Amino acid sequence: MLPADWPVLIVDLMDCFFTIPLHPDDRPKFAFTVPTINNAEPAQRYQWRVLPQGMRNSPVLCQWYVARALSGVRKQFPDAHVYHYMDDILVAAPTQDELLRIQPQLLNALHSHGLQVAPEKAQQQPPWKYLGVKILERTICHQEVQFVQSVKTLNDAQKLVGLITWLRPYLGLTTAQLSPLFELLKGDTDLKSPRELTPEARKVLEEVQQAVSARQVYRIEPSIDVTVFITTPDLHPTGIIGQWNDDWTDPLHILEWVFLPHQAHKTATALFELIARLIIKCRQRCLQLMGADPSKIILPVQREEFDWSYANNVSLQSALEGFSGQICLATSYCKWRKILNFLYDPKIAKSQCKDPPSSLTVRAKQEKPLLPGRMDLSGRFWKAMRMGQPNWLN
Repeated sequence: MLPADWPVLIVDLMDCFFTIPLHPDDRPKFAFTVPTINNAEPAQRYQWRVLPQGMRNSPVLCQWYVARALSGVRKQFPDAHVYHYMDDILVAAPTQDELLRIQPQLLNALHSHGLQVAPEKAQQQPPWKYLGVKILERTICHQEVQFVQSVKTLNDAQKLVGLITWLRPYLGLTTAQLSPLFELLKGDTDLKSPRELTPEARKVLEEVQQAVSARQVYRIEPSIDVTVFITTPDLHPTGIIGQWNDDWTDPLHILEWVFLPHQAHKTATALFELIARLIIKCRQRCLQLMGADPSKIILPVQREEFDWSYANNVSLQSALEGFSGQICLATSYCKWRKILNFLYDPKIAKSQCKDPPSSLTVRAKQEKPLLPGRMDLSGRFWKAMRMGQPNWLN
């Protein structure tokens, strides 16, 4: 995570693979053959003297070599953040003066390992562009993305959904919102099987395009604790890794969105089990991003419900195992209730049902099962509402 207001330097390595030499003992392992036309003469054998592109282990070797070149800079400036992926290097420092001291040391370290920097691609002023995102002083957003409007095969649908899945942590689009696109992946598993965008999927694609242009996440504020907010929009639990400060114009700074898979592991999954899986995923993501657990986890439940579930739900116990931070229930905090969705009201209609179902009705070709009818004190049944997903049984 990039701290807010830290100056940034981004450099790009020129022909990174071809500037990494191979050890003479390893060159025979990178041999290749060039055949002759009609076998007019023996085929010519060659050996790579530098790291080739396209081989399976080349990216790993490239990452390792660049990391070794940067190791001295990381040790010399422990307070700075030095990130790299292949030939893209990002350096952030607390002050501009420190960043200026790091820059010559960085260039010398790269040159000493034979790596060349492309001067025309060096970025020292905002907005900085790095790995598909645009970095500003306090926020991060995605660069403009062009989505494929013509989907003809399953492979096309997979590429489209894969791109949107990569964008989701920055956009906050819920699983229910993207459901029409996920539905394209169902059916025949042949990559060439026909697919096409439905009107609902096209509408969702337009919403995604608008979100890419309008939405953003924040850079982390080191002095503010990181909090995980668990929300339940459309009964699909969604996680927010963020920071809260009443003094900010926008009191909630979202650092990243976290989602569960679209396809549930079971047909009917209790809500607390889904929340437990999401807590695990959020804690794992915090460990990846900052090497520590969040300071708080905010849950949209009532005290009685949490106490009972924590005492009887093994999944929830496992999700909170070893957590030393604070667990807050959003019902006790009015300032957080505005951003968390409470869906614990009875989902019933005010009309009687003549033949109420006695159990969960599942029909062979029915995607929206009926929940069992509820009985009031007078013994009458009320007609249960149709639920879009069978993940929560009242």
